[in-house]
Amino acid sequence: MKAKKTVYGSMKEGGKMYKNGGRRKKPGTTLLERTFYGRKKAADDRRKKTDKMVASVKAGKPVSETVLIAADPKDEAKLQRKKMRKDATIVRRSNRNPMPGKGLGHRKVERLQRKISELKVDDRQSFAEDLKERREARKSKVKSPGGFGKRR
Repeated sequence: MKAKKTVYGSMKEGGKMYKNGGRRKKPGTTLLERTFYGRKKAADDRRKKTDKMVASVKAGKPVSETVLIAADPKDEAKLQRKKMRKDATIVRRSNRNPMPGKGLGHRKVERLQRKISELKVDDRQSFAEDLKERREARKSKVKSPGGFGKRR
């Protein structure tokens, strides 16, 4: 009679089990996702992020420091693609190099990080407060009760 196998967390989530209990690291994003992250998806994601930021400012909470958002809306897709590329390179490096910081994509990661820091918003809190003020100023101008009037 065979002994019952223990199901580890990674097996439940689709990861593979290897000898001696080793687990394969799951990559962050596939090449396909990085390639096809376009302007429309970036704009949608940016809208969601800014809505969360404004909501947290209204509630009096600090804005999340982990959220990465571009200073210019047009650069959002570019910034996110660079971040995905950087994360994928780091995963590849950590899988094959026991000494991080010694070659094997180190320069590539540094270059991508420089580009990311150029494109991103420096102070997220003030950015979110400014967004909130702009939205409130725009909202007060609208006097209609909403909906559309009858057409004749």
